[in-house]
Amino acid sequence: MNGRPIREKKGDGISPESLQGKVQTVCGLIPPAELGPTLMHEHMLCDLTPPGLFPADQPDTEVTLENVWEIRHHWIRHPGNHRLLQEDVALRELAAYREAGGRAIVEVTAKA
Repeated sequence: MNGRPIREKKGDGISPESLQGKVQTVCGLIPPAELGPTLMHEHMLCDLTPPGLFPADQPDTEVTLENVWEIRHHWIRHPGNHRLLQEDVALRELAAYREAGGRAIVEVTAKA
């Protein structure tokens, strides 16, 4: 395998039958037993701010004990609450997940 996902194309010799009983990962096909504990719907790094919702120069809302309820229940009203951009934080969280036994993550954020 070259590490790229296999995509079925007409005439490439890959049949749906040859994919049965396997899981497609970014590193190639693997048996389901190798998949391990999996987080099924994650956004690792993303900006899901609805276009035009806030001016580009508006500062992010800082989350505090005083405003956390408001932010959780009215999440769309708070600039910055739609963004996960800190790579160092994501890497620490991924490392903790792996240490706890996690082995796979389904990243559902579409790349822009």
